[in-house]
Amino acid sequence: DDKDHHDSLVGNKVDGYTIEGVIGGGSFGTVYRGRQHKLDRVVALKVPTYEIASDPVMSKRFAREAKAAAAIHHPGVVSIYAVGDLPDGRPYLAMEFVEGQPLDRILDDGPVPVLRALGIVRQIASALSETHVVGVVHRDLKPSNIMWRRDRNGDDRITIVDFGIALCKPGTAEATRLTANNLIGTPHYMSPEQAHGEVVDARADLYALGCVTFELITGSTPFDGSGFEVLLAHLGRPVPRPSDRNPDVPENVDRLVLALMAKRPSERIASADTLVGLIDDTVEALESLDLPDPPKSARRPKRKTAATKKDRPMIPIPRSSFEPQPLDPIDRPAVTPSQRTRWMAIGAALAFVLSAAGVVAVRLIVGHDVAADRLDDTREPAAQVRREIFRDDGSLRLRAYVPDPMIIGQHLIWLELRNKLGAVIKTDQLIVIVEDPQGSATATVARPRSSNPEQFAFAFDYKQPGIYQVRIFPPENAARSSSTFAIPIDVSGR
Repeated sequence: DDKDHHDSLVGNKVDGYTIEGVIGGGSFGTVYRGRQHKLDRVVALKVPTYEIASDPVMSKRFAREAKAAAAIHHPGVVSIYAVGDLPDGRPYLAMEFVEGQPLDRILDDGPVPVLRALGIVRQIASALSETHVVGVVHRDLKPSNIMWRRDRNGDDRITIVDFGIALCKPGTAEATRLTANNLIGTPHYMSPEQAHGEVVDARADLYALGCVTFELITGSTPFDGSGFEVLLAHLGRPVPRPSDRNPDVPENVDRLVLALMAKRPSERIASADTLVGLIDDTVEALESLDLPDPPKSARRPKRKTAATKKDRPMIPIPRSSFEPQPLDPIDRPAVTPSQRTRWMAIGAALAFVLSAAGVVAVRLIVGHDVAADRLDDTREPAAQVRREIFRDDGSLRLRAYVPDPMIIGQHLIWLELRNKLGAVIKTDQLIVIVEDPQGSATATVARPRSSNPEQFAFAFDYKQPGIYQVRIFPPENAARSSSTFAIPIDVSGR
């Protein structure tokens, strides 16, 4: 397999490079440390897995990374040297070997002092400005894709890496197609429009940078929880003020972060260039206070009085550029149990859309939130005939009991989920997505039946005849990452 092949590549020579060792890797591929003989310099060689290399869509993504990064010339962006092919047919990407460690490592000792954090964010913004000028949107900006080191003077230096899902020339037909068929982004740093599966522009990177800034000055990401929950928070919950997590954060910086993380792209800071200027203004105002960077022992946030904040100087910045406007209903947080259930279902649907090729174009709407314990099985005819549909992915086994015949109207479908040993999978709910014949998708949940807790039930109103696709998502702790069961339902007219 690919893991065994890692070691077999070490020591090999290809196109004037010698592969000396493994730097790291993941599901996409492996990054090797190599040496370029003619220039006697250390390089990084990125090689995709066999699975990725054989997938036409993912191969295009790899080629797009090379094209995207090669178009950028900035000290804060990793340089691309060459592309080529290994003897086994897989492509490789030769790039600058970046010393340092991921940016989030500097949070090991707690939040970063505000002035230092702003200096780091300014460098990132400057690098993003150059990427956006050449028409490249990174789309996965996060601390692990930003390398950090200290230069010989002890100053912070950053380099943005991993343009694997960068979008070239957003708005073009090719960009739209690629967005509609690929996994894009990381939930903790993903803009609302990106979570919706829309074609994004440079403002999505600015939103992600707002998340990174928040994390640097508070020591935590803006929203926490599972991938589903975090996606929902980016879509619907108000962004917390950084000073609520770390009272040492000045109001100027609160406003900067909130402006970067406005839900609507039109209400965010307009560009990375604009952000650089705002950071300069913010730093100048804060330096007028002559605030020293606190020592490590004092980095843990301490409660401050309101008077202390009131005395801090403010920067005259136009409201339209800096303060998020009131949220509309879709942006408001879910507060009731019913709303929470509904949002959890939509979140699961979004997560599926972000991970399944070809389904991202499906329009998502709020599903029927009908808990199984409120469904009266006796309302169905006593002699209701059900046909059984069986699915087995090698790890889990699903049985669906579907009314037969299925005609337009509301119906109750029963589900039974067991592991390969036959033991019942116990969980509070299963996420279900129902796609109608026109391609609209509704997210809902199946809950344990009151009359038979070993089975789940969900109700859905089938409003038109045709083939419906029902997708069931097992709980994360019981399923393989790719486990999803699809069941076609043929609905006839009355």
